[in-house]
Amino acid sequence: MKKVYSFVIVALLSISYSFAQGVVVTSMDFTRSPQRFANQMITIKKATLQISNEQGKPGMPTSPRMGAPGAGGSEPAPCNPPKSFAKLPVSFKETPSYHGCFIIAESMLRSLTAQSGGRNIDIDVTFKGDETRGYVVTMCVPSK
Repeated sequence: MKKVYSFVIVALLSISYSFAQGVVVTSMDFTRSPQRFANQMITIKKATLQISNEQGKPGMPTSPRMGAPGAGGSEPAPCNPPKSFAKLPVSFKETPSYHGCFIIAESMLRSLTAQSGGRNIDIDVTFKGDETRGYVVTMCVPSK
């Protein structure tokens, strides 16, 4: 009986760990149709963390567009991180024109900034969210 309980516990733990991991997708797949990955944990490898660039430069879009496709005068979605969170300045090499709202804990951003030494670095980023509310970064490590 003890072996059966142990087997059931191990099976449940392995199933829960498999669902907790993000699906690895290419940045091109993600930026082409971000709504396809809405509210799924995904990982994108080799994104660029832009520490040295100024945030919010005039004329630079900082968040995705809202509204119907092709609708004139659509306004950018707000990217207002909650308290103790910050916007992660990330870009993708295949689609540098994509500017999503990626939110990260300030402590994680300070750690990444210290690791980067004030220069742009390649990172592997894991996040969950959708295009209208933003993406919450759960793990962000320098790429190897």
